[in-house]
Amino acid sequence: MKKYRYEFREFNYISKDIVNEEQTLRVFADQYIHENDVTKEEKELLKDAEAWAKYAFKNNKEYVVTAFDEDNVPVACVNNSLMSLSVEFLDQNIENKELIKYMDITYDKYKWNGLKGKAMKHLPIERPELFISHVERYEETPEKKLTTTILFEFKNEYDIKGKMTIEIDELIRKPTLSGSTTEKETNVKVSNNWVEPPAYYLDFDRFINYNLYLKPEYLNLTEE
Repeated sequence: MKKYRYEFREFNYISKDIVNEEQTLRVFADQYIHENDVTKEEKELLKDAEAWAKYAFKNNKEYVVTAFDEDNVPVACVNNSLMSLSVEFLDQNIENKELIKYMDITYDKYKWNGLKGKAMKHLPIERPELFISHVERYEETPEKKLTTTILFEFKNEYDIKGKMTIEIDELIRKPTLSGSTTEKETNVKVSNNWVEPPAYYLDFDRFINYNLYLKPEYLNLTEE
């Protein structure tokens, strides 16, 4: 399994690069303080990225890190929060060195109660593992853009039976603008979708090596 080095930085969609730690922490802290009731202790911890990450991991709070490979190339951005753990996979444009996101994987910690409107609630998953619920793959050329979304659902936490929905959105740019959406639903075994949670605040190598969990038949998303 490949090993990665982690920094407390995040991917910027506009500039298409990895923001430095100081700016990442400043933006994150401002947003977190604005959206949450923050204690005096938390305000102090939010001044130090690693201190906050350690605290956040132990207390189910949100933090973000970026993984770098042995060549110091950013390969993924990980957001670990109360509701889920999400991984954005990055690639580098050979021509202009800009970073592009080519895939997302979401590991759920909570489940939807199946109701709508005011009755809708998200409840903690009863099992100790995380559940792979969402995989999204992006492919883009000057001629077209293809987005493939795979959604997994389980009937209950201890049943191997589940449902997989695959949605493919295709936008054609040339020679004329057009688009199409196809959707397919099938019953699948979801026993392999359950994944042990990270053991400590930087335990994300397993989640970035996604071929450990995703089956090859899931649109051939896994690497050799």
